[in-house]
Amino acid sequence: MKPTATPSLFICCSCIGSHQPRIAPLKCLMFRLRLSLAFAVLVALVCVQAGFVYWGSNRVNDYAQHSRLASDILSELLELSASKQRLRVWASQQLMNANESPEVRDNLLARMQASTETLRQLERRDLSLWGGIAAREGVPIPPEVDQLVAVSDLLNDNIAAVRARLVKLAPLERGAEFASVWQELNEVFDKARGRDLRELINGAIERQRNVMPVARAATERGLDQLRQQTIGLAALTLAAAVVLALYLNRRLQRPLDRLLEGTQALRAGALDHRIALGSRDEFDRVAEHFNAMAAELQRHRLDADAARRRL
Repeated sequence: MKPTATPSLFICCSCIGSHQPRIAPLKCLMFRLRLSLAFAVLVALVCVQAGFVYWGSNRVNDYAQHSRLASDILSELLELSASKQRLRVWASQQLMNANESPEVRDNLLARMQASTETLRQLERRDLSLWGGIAAREGVPIPPEVDQLVAVSDLLNDNIAAVRARLVKLAPLERGAEFASVWQELNEVFDKARGRDLRELINGAIERQRNVMPVARAATERGLDQLRQQTIGLAALTLAAAVVLALYLNRRLQRPLDRLLEGTQALRAGALDHRIALGSRDEFDRVAEHFNAMAAELQRHRLDADAARRRL
């Protein structure tokens, strides 16, 4: 029977079990470890980017809340000042026996009380917000925050004193001096614990008007910084991904080309072809197995040739 020219690849693969080469797994950095490190670097960059975005968005949100709080506090201060002015007009008309309605007085007092409570809530939120900003960025709490808290503490006492005085307010009798009574009423309206409440409220209104553009500017700066950080980190992540992809592609392409060249040579019958080693990774192990298989095939061919010559 005439032997075949090239032994079967299936037969040869079954014969190399005892000749498998071994390579020390810790002699080098394996390709799969490089791949894992590349993915780890990309995940770390994405996490850093997410962290910066989270931190920047919180920072911008704090400044945006501060801007809204400054606007709301200014609105409540103006509403409180307007209610007090209308109540002052009511008191003057009551003194002049204009038959003013007590319901108007009570309604204005209730509106002042509601404005005061709203101010206290806004001040607590503003103080808590600035506490977080100061702790995070190492900046002092603006003095107008504490000044506003001091104003709101005086408002309740002032409203209670105004209510008590206006309940007892009666029209002036004929011949009574209006100036002295009006001066006494103004003292009730404008004084609380010996302090000029009108000056404090006007000062708070002026400070809030000055705070609003500063808060808006801080919000815009935070948005610009967040935008720049996001773009910069996205560009860095993209550059790292491109570099890692090129590196891994180069590390993958060369051993694959050597393996493909070896299989083509083996298919063409060049059983003496051996794949060059040197990558010292998983591809080297595959190349060593391939070379062992080629050697086994070459030995079988030589044995077959010798057998043919003997026949």
